[in-house]
Amino acid sequence: MALQTVLQGVHVDVSIPVTRLAGEPENFVDIEFISLRFRHRIRPGVFVEFLGDSIKIEANVLSLTIPDTSTILMSTGEYMLDLLYRKTNVLRPNNYEPFRLIKPVFEVVSESSKLNNTVDTELNIQSIVIQGEINLPKDGINGASAFDIWKAYYGEETSTIDDYFAWTHLPVNEAASDFDLLVVSFNEFNTFAKAEEQNRKTHETERDAREGTRIVDEQLRKTAEIGRETKEGIRNENEGIREQNEADRSELFNQSIEESVAAIAAASAAANAQNSYNVTTAIPLAAGTYYTKATARAAIPTASRKLGLVNTFALSAILWYTEKYIGSTLAGWATESNWEQVPDKLRVDTIESNLKSTELPISEALNMLYNKIVALERLVSSGIFGSIQAESIDIIKDLKYRGASLVIEGTAAPAVVPEFIGQKYINTSGAGVVYEAKGITSVSDWKQTSN
Repeated sequence: MALQTVLQGVHVDVSIPVTRLAGEPENFVDIEFISLRFRHRIRPGVFVEFLGDSIKIEANVLSLTIPDTSTILMSTGEYMLDLLYRKTNVLRPNNYEPFRLIKPVFEVVSESSKLNNTVDTELNIQSIVIQGEINLPKDGINGASAFDIWKAYYGEETSTIDDYFAWTHLPVNEAASDFDLLVVSFNEFNTFAKAEEQNRKTHETERDAREGTRIVDEQLRKTAEIGRETKEGIRNENEGIREQNEADRSELFNQSIEESVAAIAAASAAANAQNSYNVTTAIPLAAGTYYTKATARAAIPTASRKLGLVNTFALSAILWYTEKYIGSTLAGWATESNWEQVPDKLRVDTIESNLKSTELPISEALNMLYNKIVALERLVSSGIFGSIQAESIDIIKDLKYRGASLVIEGTAAPAVVPEFIGQKYINTSGAGVVYEAKGITSVSDWKQTSN
């Protein structure tokens, strides 16, 4: 009878009803120890074992589950059942009576097409029933040969002694065949392992090369970063110098204004000391009466009048006015345009405030002036204007049209080809005959227009 098949990677529910001779159910009431092992028939080291509480006992039926995590690791091939248990000897309570059952029970396969039973694919569970019949006590039946025992367990009614010997050689032959397969597999694995090791070394070499490149790139990055930080430091230093120069420029500009004001004040004081006249103190008016510009100028005695005279007078109780005569002769003494105000502190402060409020940085002012000069140079150098109107044009040397002189002079009749139609030629000898160009192809294109 063919062995039941078990598929790798599924749960297997195993049920083992155990009977003795004549189908008598085994009694596990007095059981003391039990071990159930499924081992590969050719490879004894491949097995799965269950002990004690992992085995469920109901009457004479043993039940257990081989999990999928175990079946996936079980090699394909036939598996033997080793059932070992002992129970108290009824006749000798202090001794134990062991029993053993050894028989092939199922075959593990790797493909579902080789199954001879069904699998619940939804639950991934397979169920098998193993008939466990204990026909012999532990020491065998007295007088039975090994052939008799084999025939009772594994053979058929028609089995012969030759069948028995052939059966005993099966494990050796299969083991030899499996060993050859193992050698082939080992050689294949060894070749594969060598190739993998070579690949690993190659990858390791490539990784080392990439790591070397990464280290070089990182060093270059650090060097570039140092360079960038150095440039940034230089830029910050230059910016600090620029800001300091700007502050110094502003300070110098303010200092220049202050010095200019001081110079004006000093010059004014010197002029007043040498060439000044205070009408209010020299020719005082009645209390509460004050000079105007016209009356103050007229009040200065003729003998005191001179070119460049500075006149000071009070316009009110708290307001003084200073002016200077700038006329070229004393004849225009009463003329308003011959007088200009001499700045006082209030006027100087106003001028200084205006200068500061309209101040442009020197670099910006120079840049604006440079752009205007460049634009003017381009305009003049191109010589192209939309239209020009002028009351008169004074030409110092030559007047040209499209790069050619409008008028050509010579001491004989023209001997050159005209450069544009309408060009004039004057023969300065004799009566001064005038020619005008009617064409630009030959000398004959000059046509005389006067006698």
